[in-house]
Amino acid sequence: MSISLSGSSLLNSVPKLTADNYHDWKFAISMVLRRLSCWDVTTGKVDKSKLKTEELSDYAAKAEQALTAIGLTVDPSQYGYIRDSADGPAAWAALAGVYEKNSRANRIVLKRQFFNFRHDTERPIRNYISGVTDLAARQVHRSQTFG
Repeated sequence: MSISLSGSSLLNSVPKLTADNYHDWKFAISMVLRRLSCWDVTTGKVDKSKLKTEELSDYAAKAEQALTAIGLTVDPSQYGYIRDSADGPAAWAALAGVYEKNSRANRIVLKRQFFNFRHDTERPIRNYISGVTDLAARQVHRSQTFG
């Protein structure tokens, strides 16, 4: 299973993952992985251990395709996090482990960023709104995911 032309063009619309845009990247790449029918494999909704022998090759192909999609949308500065990943689910988990930590320090940093976020009057108001809602979503996601 290879990335189709439509999948390839979709990959071009995904921003490269950097240290500063994980949640935007995650949303965009999740749309591509859904379109490529790799989402359930990537996120672990499909349990590999419960698959029949004849289903394993399809799982492996989707896991490989997911790794390709993830790898092609990651900035070279982030390669170290996924370089040793065997497949898409491993790469996905590795990046989540880096960017979705729920430590007290991360929560404090997020709250500080939220309360210190300022509107640059030279830029459109939608940029400010987007920035604030992104920070709020990160805080809500962490509290829902990790309690």
